[in-house]
Amino acid sequence: MKKIIIQILLALVPVIIFMSLLWIDLCPSGVKTISIEAGENSPYIFSVLPSDRVSDLQVAPNGDKYITILNEPTYFNLALPNTDFNKVEVELEFNPKDQPIIELGGLADIYSESYDLKPLFNSSLEQQSWSEVSDADVRLIQREHNFYSVNDFLENLPDRVSIATYHYDLRQPYRISNYQASNSIQTTNVSLRGYHKYLTYLKDEPFYLAVDYMDMNRTTGADDSVIRVRDEQGVVVFEYFIKDDGDLIEDQVSSEGTAVIDQSDWPEGVYSVELSGTSDMFWREISTKQQYMTFVGKIYIADDTGYLPNQRATEFYTDAKHLTFETTHADSVQSVRIDQDMVGVAQSHEKYSYTVTKPGLVYGYSSLGDIKISGDGKFSFAKNMFFNPDPIQLNVYSDVDALGVDYILTSYDLGEQTGDWIASSAIYDIGSLAQTDGAVKFTISTPGLGEFGGEVDIHSITVRFLKDPMTWRDILHELRDLLPFGI
Repeated sequence: MKKIIIQILLALVPVIIFMSLLWIDLCPSGVKTISIEAGENSPYIFSVLPSDRVSDLQVAPNGDKYITILNEPTYFNLALPNTDFNKVEVELEFNPKDQPIIELGGLADIYSESYDLKPLFNSSLEQQSWSEVSDADVRLIQREHNFYSVNDFLENLPDRVSIATYHYDLRQPYRISNYQASNSIQTTNVSLRGYHKYLTYLKDEPFYLAVDYMDMNRTTGADDSVIRVRDEQGVVVFEYFIKDDGDLIEDQVSSEGTAVIDQSDWPEGVYSVELSGTSDMFWREISTKQQYMTFVGKIYIADDTGYLPNQRATEFYTDAKHLTFETTHADSVQSVRIDQDMVGVAQSHEKYSYTVTKPGLVYGYSSLGDIKISGDGKFSFAKNMFFNPDPIQLNVYSDVDALGVDYILTSYDLGEQTGDWIASSAIYDIGSLAQTDGAVKFTISTPGLGEFGGEVDIHSITVRFLKDPMTWRDILHELRDLLPFGI
């Protein structure tokens, strides 16, 4: 009898193990937590890279292990479980030292390499002594206590020049008084490479856009692209898809085409236009009937090889005050003019920074093109096509007093602090993140780290995959689908 009982128990062991693993995989509670400290390995959370921007493992006097971010940007990948979770919360435990801003970004678009950045730490707001009120997860920090709630502020919005935001989208409609529609076509003869986003304005006029493009086939793979138009609420109102030309190899044999969007009866407001494509997609000429075309965050002026007999100069305007310049070709090193100064770009694949001291809009000039220019503001290729519908957005370089703002709206709230470590987290909809081979990519953004000579210590990363808790009916339904023998 004892032998039979042992045989039964031995037979049940693999079943129990299988059911236990199945239960873990189902995660009926709706929360799956994975946490690693520096130096530990996990099948879900991968190391912070690249290695030349991160120190070796270090140990604090109290035994806490950590790594130090020495330069930026840094990244880590996160493998997704088999179970369908809706959201993921990523928490970093860190010591900011002298770094003023730390943000976490989930990769949202592969083409644009754009990350959905969320705030983890902001020393300027932590040290701010102004009055403060909050509603839910929104904080209003004000120089004088003029408003008693965020809702009161939003319903009686002061002049936008007195408002700054930090990770807050001010959805109040922007309107241009005495705006007159124009039916004449404005053409911008400039080559742009890869993803770009610009803002425009409509009122009592059709939306018209014609874009000449070339698929340069300089890299391997498909180059499907899309031109996407969003309204002022961020809702996609039109998409124009451009299929790959069928050339998937790196043969540098280009193809070209023209995309035309002509739509009527769209309501008044600010619209954003995304020219979304790989680095192989060059936007050669842009024509529009709208008055304004203001690019957000960057312009990547492409080379004209294979398009024009010689490289051409490009003029631009920007209100950005902190600019970076980079070229990827050795024969395109140059000096870029910004206002009255010349910024030398002496080597390819190196970033060069410049701070604009003049207020307002400044003139820029690139004699060769083939250069990526990024900044904390907006760009246009004609002075009369520039407009800025957004309030002031705070960044690592911002001086609130110098800006003269009286109000700050933000979703930022510092996490908990234990000893030397601050634990702050950000939540993402998994569906909004770009997935590659069952994994998503995150960046630990430490803007200006190299420039300021700072460092950031990372002690641990904790990930919580989230979904709705399961009922017993849900569990039985999932088991019936998963078990090979049914239920």
